Amino acid sequence: MLSESRTGYVYSFRVYTGRDSNIDPPDCPPTFGVTEKIVWDLGRRLFNKGHHLYVDNFYTGVQLFKELFRVDTVACGTIRSNRKGYPRELVCKKLERGQCCALRNEELLALKFSDKRDVYMLSTIHDESTSPVTVWGQVAEVRKPVCILDYNKHMGGVDRVDQRLEPYTAIRKSYVWYKTLALHLFHLATFNAFIVFRDRSPESKMTFVKFQESVIESLIVVEQARVPREAVVEDVARLKDRHFAEHIPPTPKKDFPAKKCRVCFQRGIRRETRMYCPDCPSKPGLCVGACFKNYHTQKNFWEQP
Repeated sequence: MLSESRTGYVYSFRVYTGRDSNIDPPDCPPTFGVTEKIVWDLGRRLFNKGHHLYVDNFYTGVQLFKELFRVDTVACGTIRSNRKGYPRELVCKKLERGQCCALRNEELLALKFSDKRDVYMLSTIHDESTSPVTVWGQVAEVRKPVCILDYNKHMGGVDRVDQRLEPYTAIRKSYVWYKTLALHLFHLATFNAFIVFRDRSPESKMTFVKFQESVIESLIVVEQARVPREAVVEDVARLKDRHFAEHIPPTPKKDFPAKKCRVCFQRGIRRETRMYCPDCPSKPGLCVGACFKNYHTQKNFWEQP
């Protein structure tokens, strides 16, 4: 998943379909492995625009960062100490807690910092400078590399998405995988829409859960069907004019023709009548008596009086 670090807006993502999934993004270096191809595929539409990319140690690699730098995309991330191309002399160097050591090769900075455990970084954004750490509102004596501080600050975009979506997820266990995926995609789309809404309406105090409720309500509203013009004309005529029942005139095929009673038909009753109203535009068949009266005096003529 590729997301914007400040808001968490999800720019692109891939669905994991197994280790043997075929990934071949355009202009991808032929020597890339699967993890490098995933990063390239997710971010390729943003290349050559000067963006900063932060990735975790599953994707960080020396070759990847070199190729990203070539397309004007600088990057920073934690890296596994056994990753190909990472300097072994840095990995083997013993450090006291709070100490750091760095090596540079052109645009690449490799850095090791000893904290509770050893942290390995790779960056084409930073130098080896450090900054004092603020703990509980006070500046501590420990100084940390700026690349680590920036990584912790900007890597929260994906975590921010998970934190927003998890409390309100509608996903339930299902044997049908695509249902789970479809719900997740809908949830992501709603989250992105909320980010855009807040950007366009910064004065709004609407929360994400309220935004979701408003989306759901708008989707389940049953709109009233547009009444055809002929039906409107019929309603006006049948409720206002004077009406007199007559026998349905004979036709060349039938001497005594009949029609379905419109009132009975709307009530689910199959009944034919030889009487009709010649004064209504549609000339409906109507049973003499209650049906004829209801049709010309009630708007919802099918309802029992």
